[in-house]
Amino acid sequence: LWGVAQTINTGTFNFLRAVQGVDEQLAHRDASTRNALMRLVLETELALHRGQNADICWGEHSLVPTASEYLQMIDMKTGALFKACALLGAACSGESTLGEEMAQVMLDLGRYFQVRDDLCNVCDPAYWRAKGFFEDADEGKMSYPVLVFLDSEAADDGEEARWLRARFSERDSALSVEEKLRAYRVLHASGALAATRDYCLDKLAALRTSKLVKSPRGAKVLDLLYLVDVLSPAQVEQMLA
Repeated sequence: LWGVAQTINTGTFNFLRAVQGVDEQLAHRDASTRNALMRLVLETELALHRGQNADICWGEHSLVPTASEYLQMIDMKTGALFKACALLGAACSGESTLGEEMAQVMLDLGRYFQVRDDLCNVCDPAYWRAKGFFEDADEGKMSYPVLVFLDSEAADDGEEARWLRARFSERDSALSVEEKLRAYRVLHASGALAATRDYCLDKLAALRTSKLVKSPRGAKVLDLLYLVDVLSPAQVEQMLA
């Protein structure tokens, strides 16, 4: 919308302005505490950029990460910001032990948030109405269900599975609706969608037993991040008709 140069410059400015804002909020702290917290902020900024770089690199060079590598990217791109909020809040309140505990909870929240979003992209009609069915495929993005499939033995079992591996490895053009439906059938038959939902269920269960839910706002966040069901291919085709 604004052009590459303007977008890069404005984005960089806002990152720096955020760091400056944190520094201003810590002005009343002693030098040692202030330096430690600013170091945390800078480490978080670096993690965010490393995670974003990995995501961009995979797309630009048609590289296919493993599901494990994808989760590590989430920890940097999404989880690092959540984690920093926990550590900064705990440090400012003098609860460093709680901060370390909540930091892991925030990483779990980051993984749940992103993998759930990937599942919604494929399986949630409400999501389709806002962004379109399987919109990640239009942007050449890798998503967790696809990577679970590509990591599995099913990825080399049969013509349809080999087609999906090749199509998502090339990513030279957006998938048509017919190709998306074909991909959905493969992901559904291979169990990749069910495995993705099971992963989300495990993370959600851990989050619901963590100290996050002791906060009304934390509990509300989990309520808003509802988990969708995996639809049958016939249901998807009917909804898209």
